[in-house]
Amino acid sequence: MSTRAAGSPGAEEVVSVPVPKKYLAPVIQALARLIDADEKANQEKEEVSAGFPWPTDDEEPIQGEIDWTQENLRKLRGVLWNKNTLALLDLTSEKPGARVYLHDVSERSGCTHGQASGSRISLTKAIKRAFGFKGNAPAPIQWDGDQNLAYYTMTPEVAAAWKASAVATN
Repeated sequence: MSTRAAGSPGAEEVVSVPVPKKYLAPVIQALARLIDADEKANQEKEEVSAGFPWPTDDEEPIQGEIDWTQENLRKLRGVLWNKNTLALLDLTSEKPGARVYLHDVSERSGCTHGQASGSRISLTKAIKRAFGFKGNAPAPIQWDGDQNLAYYTMTPEVAAAWKASAVATN
């Protein structure tokens, strides 16, 4: 992965776009799909197919609530490989109830903001692989209307179970 100085040819410019709260999750998912496609194209040196990655009506809604016990979190850990998603869950467990923003995740894992935003999609896919359905996340995404930023939080109970699941896995 290469980084470019701001203002240099090919540098990415980040802009803020106000989005109604009810559309936030689909917009984040669409951006994550674009980022994922862009990264794959760069890795494989192939053209990314044109077309909009917007969510469709046939996308699955959350199909069930998962009780995030130590056992269930150990099961989730077994299918998680994305270092940015692990950083997200580690950070939220270190600060139960506190807001963890994407810039915190990117700083922790050494990734770009775009890669950190893909953590949500990676987590959703891992939950589906581990449990066979799309369920709630151990660190749900929320919206900070004052800063116009998405953030994640984890309850103290889930944070303790996440930490314990790491010990039980090793």
